[in-house]
Amino acid sequence: MTDKLPDFSNLLIIAATGSNVGKTTLATAILQNLNNKLNIIALKVSPHFHPIEGNRKILEQTEDYMIVEEQDNISAKDTSKLIRAGAGKAYLVHGREEFVIGAFLKLFSTFPANQPVICESAGLAYHIKAGLLILLKRDGYDKNNIFDQLKNRADIIITSDGRQFDRDISDIGFEDGKWYHSSI
Repeated sequence: MTDKLPDFSNLLIIAATGSNVGKTTLATAILQNLNNKLNIIALKVSPHFHPIEGNRKILEQTEDYMIVEEQDNISAKDTSKLIRAGAGKAYLVHGREEFVIGAFLKLFSTFPANQPVICESAGLAYHIKAGLLILLKRDGYDKNNIFDQLKNRADIIITSDGRQFDRDISDIGFEDGKWYHSSI
């Protein structure tokens, strides 16, 4: 499917081998490292529905998916953490797995062409050619299907204990409409 979709050079995807591996922690570290120099949009894409609490604006809702803009920068929600870390805007795209990609594409089409976007999503990495794909795995975690299927497509593989990473991320940046990293 990735060969039929255009490359998304301005998209950085953080995929992980499970929950609580550190996706949001890594995304916030990248945002903070860039020192708010860029107006980065942050996304969390999930193949199941989450409860909508707090100050969130529902942009579109169907029985199959929902697109939500985070408006709260003080809650414990991941999208709120991304705003606190420096994202210009943060969104949650969630719903039934077979509809989430379409919802993502619909939202993404509203962003300026060269706008940097950071996205937490393992599922999206199967369908989208991102400018930079980071595969995050838990320290001591045995390989699983996600790891096996994405390891050859990942630009960077990082091991995490959920809070710290086995690699310096200061070489990750965004320039001329594209994400890059200067070392492997």
